[in-house]
Amino acid sequence: MADHPDVFISSTIEDLQPFREAAEKAAIRAGFHPVMMEYFLPGGGRVPYKRCMDEVDPCDVLVVIVAPRYGWIPEDQPGRKDR
Repeated sequence: MADHPDVFISSTIEDLQPFREAAEKAAIRAGFHPVMMEYFLPGGGRVPYKRCMDEVDPCDVLVVIVAPRYGWIPEDQPGRKDR
């Protein structure tokens, strides 16, 4: 673990932005280095699933913020139910 452990903060973005910002600030206050999609999101594009997993993998902690929207489920995931 580095001097500042990495924490990946995951959630849907549009509906949970205030919670994401609060989690980011809390992580920094606690001495963690936050890793968030906003840091690597291409201009207006959707980040591919593999890219997200590549960013999560080296992190020391994963924080998932869940709300009624739940987010996106990749088509190749087991148990996916089309809506």
